[in-house]
Amino acid sequence: MSKSAASAKSDSLYIFFVRHGESVFNGQNRIQGHSDSGLSERGRRQAEKVARRLSRFSFKKVYSSDLGRALTTCKTITAAAGKIGGGGQPQRITLDARLREIGLGEWEGLSTDEVNARYRRGYDRWLVSPSRMKVPGAERVHEFHARVRTRVEQIMNAHREGPILVVTHGGVIASLLSHWLKSSFDHTLLNLRIDNTSVTVVEKNPQRVKIHLLNDIGHLGARDVNHKNIFTNR
Repeated sequence: MSKSAASAKSDSLYIFFVRHGESVFNGQNRIQGHSDSGLSERGRRQAEKVARRLSRFSFKKVYSSDLGRALTTCKTITAAAGKIGGGGQPQRITLDARLREIGLGEWEGLSTDEVNARYRRGYDRWLVSPSRMKVPGAERVHEFHARVRTRVEQIMNAHREGPILVVTHGGVIASLLSHWLKSSFDHTLLNLRIDNTSVTVVEKNPQRVKIHLLNDIGHLGARDVNHKNIFTNR
């Protein structure tokens, strides 16, 4: 995605979705949801690298989930843009709880092994069909979809010029992609990688939403990628 294409004035709006850097819980293969654990050392390195990659873009508006792992990643991106752009102040970030990850109730903070031990192999059953799994205290999947998809549609309709930056979570991006591609959420979540600090770019035009870039991690080196996560540990 070139800077000129993303910034061109037309009927098309380009939105960059970035998943947060690796958190401590991500590195420990723990379920996170609305809980937070801060970025790991690798996560901070990932955030710095995606920040350098995106520093050439002049985002018209910046949104972030209000959870710390997303906000820290977003602040790293906007700080780099301010420095590289000539010492200007980092762009203001709009925090939005509606861009949070799905809430996973009693499972939050537990490792996948702990979930299996305490909830009758709940993690293994979740991997078969996440949407059908009833996790105690968790956000309902249909309510999560409505929250995320409604908010992103509002963001798209609120702006005539881009590009726009949204720093959020893997489940959020999977929900949006499943909606736009008319694929089931479970199939998308379990079969499509959304890596930490991956960049996904979509174009909103009067006819449809088009995906230009998907889970791009070209800014990361081999040691920057966590190949083991709660979706690959099976």
